[in-house]
Order: sequence, then C-alpha cells, then structure tokens
Amino acid sequence: VNDGNKDINIKEEQAEIEFNPRIEFFDLGKTNISAALILPTWYKNDKKLPVIFAPYGGPHFANCLKNASLFLTDQWLADQGFAVIVADNRGTPGRGKNWEFEIFENWSEKILSDQITVMDELNKKFPNVLDLEKVGITGWSFGGYFAALAVLQAPDRFHAAIAGAPVTDMRWYDTAYSERYLGNPNIESKKYDDFSLITKAEKLSRPLLIIHGLAD
Repeated sequence: VNDGNKDINIKEEQAEIEFNPRIEFFDLGKTNISAALILPTWYKNDKKLPVIFAPYGGPHFANCLKNASLFLTDQWLADQGFAVIVADNRGTPGRGKNWEFEIFENWSEKILSDQITVMDELNKKFPNVLDLEKVGITGWSFGGYFAALAVLQAPDRFHAAIAGAPVTDMRWYDTAYSERYLGNPNIESKKYDDFSLITKAEKLSRPLLIIHGLAD
C-alpha cells in the first residue's frame, strides 16, 4: 500500500484469533432442553467450579445456538473461574408454537423447573466439575426477571443473582408481549400478581443485585 510518501507493508497472515470459546451443547431432560456448558479456556478438569446460569429464557429470543458470537460474554465470565450454563427453557422460540406457548398462564413455574432440570442433568454428566453449593444466576430484561425469580423461588438451588432491568410486574410491560401469555390484567389480575416479583419480595433470603434499566 502506498500512502503517497512511502510504501507500507501489510502482513498477509492474520494473527491467531483471541476468542476460542470452550462450549459443549446438550439436549437435556425428557423434553430435550437445549443447553450449553461454557468452561474456562484454561480449565484442566482438576477442581469443581462455581456455577453461573446466564439465561434469557423468555419469548421471542433463543440464545442457546451454535454461534460462537453469542457466547462472547459467557466465555469471558467463564474465564474468570466459573462454569457458565446457558439454556433455552420452555417458552423460548425455535421449537414450534407448542413449545413457545407452554408458558401460557404459567409464566414462572415451568421456566424455573426447566433450568433446575438442566442443572441436575449437567451435574450427572460432570459431577466433578460443577459445584452446586455455589450457584449464581444473571440475566437482562426477561433474564433479569428470571434471575430475581430464581433466588426468590428456589434459594436452595440459586444462591446469588444479578438482575439486569428486570420486569418486576408484567402490568408495566408491553401489553402485546405480556397479555399474549397472561391475558388482560383488568380481568386476569390474580395471574399478574402470581407472577409478579414484587409480591414475592418478602421471601428474599439470598444476595440480589438489581440493575435499573430505562427501557424495561
């Protein structure tokens, strides 16, 4: 290349890429829940690792896909010394309407049950890798709702959470999204109460960091 004053040589060979994800994919449980286990790139299978779940878990977005670019943050997190688990529970897209609408009028129970199934099934496969005495969960938007729900509803399985922009009450969210699964809040008020994080807040017994979001 000539910049007008002198020739500049550009190397023809590209340097080794820095991002080499260490991911294994699974179909787990009776319903074949799609899941990914991300381990530290430096890990030698020589000790148990604390676990972090990183789900989205809600309608209209699946993140357990065989696309390395989806796991940039997860691999970085794993390399800090964690086993990171990403799973697409019932309610996520890509497996037909029956799968997506499994959460109709049952917003929280099934999604949490599926993530716990993934935890137990992966522990069967890797009993010397996952430290289930140290399990955290983090997520954003629906994943933030999910993270807070996990420590509120299953504190024996999830021991700490980071909830990014959680939708704490579905009455405050997009009606086209929430009413599709929970109905009209003026008619189905009890359902909204049942799946609200606010009505469960007094049950909090585990550390929970809430990150405020302006959009959610």
